[in-house]
Amino acid sequence: MNEEIKNLANGDFEVVPLDDPKFLEAQRKREEALQKLADFSQEMEKAKQEYEKKNDEWWNNLSYDERCDAFYAVVKRIYEGEVKVNGTYRYVLYNVFGFGPDMYMRGMDCGFMALHNSIMDEEQYNEIYKNKP
Repeated sequence: MNEEIKNLANGDFEVVPLDDPKFLEAQRKREEALQKLADFSQEMEKAKQEYEKKNDEWWNNLSYDERCDAFYAVVKRIYEGEVKVNGTYRYVLYNVFGFGPDMYMRGMDCGFMALHNSIMDEEQYNEIYKNKP
């Protein structure tokens, strides 16, 4: 088959020959965009791994007392936002920890969103969020 069926905005279809210059250019641009996306994804993963390494080095260089203090401070805030307040992921990040939007993805990367989502079951979620006026 040397034709492609193209969906038009109005819901109709158009048969386009695969060797049509406009089709070939659109295909080239699509492939170029996909490659840029794949390259960006690899760069993001590399940056994440570098940050993880740097963060582990930081943790390992803390004294025992500093680790205890860091643990206490973080868990205290998680308890405040998740158990006492039943806050959303963003609420805990922004209002309890005092972070900005720059921490949203980092919170996901370190597993905080997964932790947040696992703290309450569906029944608790419905009770808190779906029954609010």
